[in-house]
Amino acid sequence: MRPAVPIAMDPVMLVDAYGAHRDATYRLAYRILGDGPAAEDAVQDAFLKLWTGGAQFDPSRGSMRGLILTIARHTSIDGIRRRTRRQRTESAYCTDATYVTDGPECATERADEARRVREALLTLPGEQRRAIQMAYFAGLTRREIA
Repeated sequence: MRPAVPIAMDPVMLVDAYGAHRDATYRLAYRILGDGPAAEDAVQDAFLKLWTGGAQFDPSRGSMRGLILTIARHTSIDGIRRRTRRQRTESAYCTDATYVTDGPECATERADEARRVREALLTLPGEQRRAIQMAYFAGLTRREIA
């Protein structure tokens, strides 16, 4: 059995691996994260780990593709965990969602938009208007509305 070789020692191998596996790596990360920019970050992190020698490739243990996809999978799952932790932390500090952070110009824009939405609702037939009001203002599901 050959010893594991840090990828950072062979940049040509890394470039070849990136060209051959970046699309599959992105698809996997996107499937896990459900977010394009987050998936791009996960792909970058996975190949960065290869570049810096954070992962070692041993051909007797598996393929380069398998190694990269495994790293991308772990990186994506770590991204979900960070996102979840951040959301929990933010919700712990932001218990009242009604605090004001915008200036008066934003309040005016919101008021104008609300007026336009009300006017647009009035142009709809009564049944459609009631369905939209139940969905967006009463928070009912499609099944409950039906």
